[in-house]
Amino acid sequence: MLRKIELFFNRILNEGENKKLDAHEVEIASAALLAHCAKADGEQSAEETAHLKTVLGKRFDLTPAEVDSVIEVAEARERDAIDLHQFTRVLHRSLDRDARIHMVQLLWEIADADGLFTQPGSLTALRERTRMSASHRTAVS
Repeated sequence: MLRKIELFFNRILNEGENKKLDAHEVEIASAALLAHCAKADGEQSAEETAHLKTVLGKRFDLTPAEVDSVIEVAEARERDAIDLHQFTRVLHRSLDRDARIHMVQLLWEIADADGLFTQPGSLTALRERTRMSASHRTAVS
């Protein structure tokens, strides 16, 4: 019995480490985090939704219908999630450092659209200095 449990956990842990996540999972994880950031103040206006869709469309080169589909799946997964770790883990495993920095910039854009001041960079496992640099680059652009 213990051997079966050990095999089960080893399979789960190794499967996640060795398998390259497909682009769609990265899109969904990104959309979930961006949508979460957009809703952090308790509501999401039509302008915020439009900005979220624009950011996702540009970042992943998606059509408006594809953006809507990704957001729908991401929001459903986020509603069912206990925390955001499943989404941040996907980005941490799939994106290189520069891409994670870019994601922090996008999170800051969404936070600014909401009028929030949060620490979205902590979601992508980057050091404080790098997060602040990404925040500054967003403010300058």
